[in-house]
Amino acid sequence: MKCAVLNCKSTNLSRASDFSFFRFPSEPTLLEKWMKFCRRKNKFNPSTSVMCMNHFTPDDIENRQKFEMGFSKRRLLKNGAVPTLYKDNVEQEIDEATKLENKRIVDELLKQYDADLTKAEELKETTIDISENMDEDIEDFLKNEHTLIENQESQNPLHVSYTQNSGEVSDTEQKLIELKRANDALQKENSQHRIELAAAKRILIGEQRRHRYAVQALSKRLTIVETQKKNYEKKLESIFSKSQIEMIKNGNSVSWSTSDIEAYKVIYTTNSTIYKFLLEKGFPLPSIRLIESSSPSPEISKIIKRVQEQEQDQNQNELQQQDADLYEEEQQQQSPSSLQSLMDHSYSEEIEFEILNE
Repeated sequence: MKCAVLNCKSTNLSRASDFSFFRFPSEPTLLEKWMKFCRRKNKFNPSTSVMCMNHFTPDDIENRQKFEMGFSKRRLLKNGAVPTLYKDNVEQEIDEATKLENKRIVDELLKQYDADLTKAEELKETTIDISENMDEDIEDFLKNEHTLIENQESQNPLHVSYTQNSGEVSDTEQKLIELKRANDALQKENSQHRIELAAAKRILIGEQRRHRYAVQALSKRLTIVETQKKNYEKKLESIFSKSQIEMIKNGNSVSWSTSDIEAYKVIYTTNSTIYKFLLEKGFPLPSIRLIESSSPSPEISKIIKRVQEQEQDQNQNELQQQDADLYEEEQQQQSPSSLQSLMDHSYSEEIEFEILNE
């Protein structure tokens, strides 16, 4: 993976693992700006090409802060981001300028060496009486000059220092610009966070207020319900026994007390039909099986006996009343027929008397 910008040397092999590459956009206008920024004369396929992060400002990264804090795995560009930086191109231009300057210095030193060598040869030709030692000294001098030239060519401390310092200054200025932009972005993001925090705080205060009102209303409602519950319990206690109330609350699984069973046995013995009817309607009463299987106490037995005697007396009175009613009806039916017979007899006697008179 290599950056598509001309003369940019960024690749996924030459960069660290946190270095990011971005794919070209699909929007035509934005894609044209990206391709124009690449400054490439040859055609290339933007759908398979990428551009490195060196050509974008920190403000172009949407999740820069989250990525730096470790909350995001990769950098994401903002919508509509356009590359504006030629960082690698500037470095390459500086390198090329440095090479040209070094080459110029070497050429000047070589020219000076050639001039010195020519002078030395002319001096050697004009001074025939110079001894061989002198020739050796000249050669040593020339060698030293040549060595000095080579050292100047290889080291060139003034130029290297100058180029290094200028490169460091430009890098420092670029870093300062990036830090300033990052600081501005952080301040903008911080102000946005403060606005969002204030809005969230207002919403939270409103929610707390609504919840407080709701809790107060529920507390009042709960107090009313508890009061109604106590009133209902008092009414139930005045009507039903504890076993009956327990049966109403929990269902059929109730342990009936002996007093309840004896009291309900009196009701069952008095009128079993009504008792069965109440059970069918869900009235809280012991089962008929439990009533029949229980043995009543002597007092309850007396009550039951007295009730039964009263029922027998009542039944006898009802039978006597029915007999009296039937007798009266019979008398009423017989009285008109006897009167009619009496009238017929008197009428016949009158007819006989008239016949005799004639």
